[in-house]
Amino acid sequence: MTNDMQPLTIQRPTLSSPPDLFKQAVELVLSQLKPYALIILVGLLPRVLLLLNVIIMVLHKGSAREEAIVNIILGIFGIVWLLLLVYLSILTSTAICLRMQSLPSESVRETFKRAQRYWWKVVGAGFLYGLLIVLLSLLLIVPGIIYWVYYSFALFVVVFENSGIRASLKRSKEIITGYWWAIFGRSLFVLVISVLIYVILSIPVKMFTGDKIFSAVWQNIIQIITSIITPVFIAYTYLQYKELNTIKGAPSNEVSK
Repeated sequence: MTNDMQPLTIQRPTLSSPPDLFKQAVELVLSQLKPYALIILVGLLPRVLLLLNVIIMVLHKGSAREEAIVNIILGIFGIVWLLLLVYLSILTSTAICLRMQSLPSESVRETFKRAQRYWWKVVGAGFLYGLLIVLLSLLLIVPGIIYWVYYSFALFVVVFENSGIRASLKRSKEIITGYWWAIFGRSLFVLVISVLIYVILSIPVKMFTGDKIFSAVWQNIIQIITSIITPVFIAYTYLQYKELNTIKGAPSNEVSK
């Protein structure tokens, strides 16, 4: 009697393709366009104020004494707007993440309240993530790239799994392990799109290199446009996290510590 039984092979689940993920990300944002628009408007406030600072500083004409006083005042306001920009950038990014799993009936104010609870954790995780990537990149470029991918879900782990700072990095690595190349390829896809958008938006600056006023104003406009499309890129990464989180299941005991 011959044994014709073949060994069983378990096929690893595959992720959605980059174009499909991007399409789903756009649809996800459009499904709650008004809340996302309101969140982005809040985040744009300091950028608009910084833009006004630049315009006033460039256009103001007066005596040397007047210009010195105006520049000092605008410089102080500029520092305040920059601090506000850092605070709101982190808060709005967290609010956008939370909105991915929020009920449509939830108000934007409530989303911001929930985002505020995670502010310090997100700052801590982001700082540790950035520090590790920089240190690894200084040693060798390859380790920096490897862990840039492994830790790319840390923000979502903090927000959706209420993990600590170090635990969020461990959990992100656990989720991506076995799918590193898949996530790396999808990250490159969206990175190429981001670079293309930036290059296209930078064309007017190249055309008017001698016009300092236009260049300064347009650079700020580029930042504003970038902020507007940010939810799509966050949603793109979130959908990858969601798919892999479903595949991998709950965190191991060691990771959750």
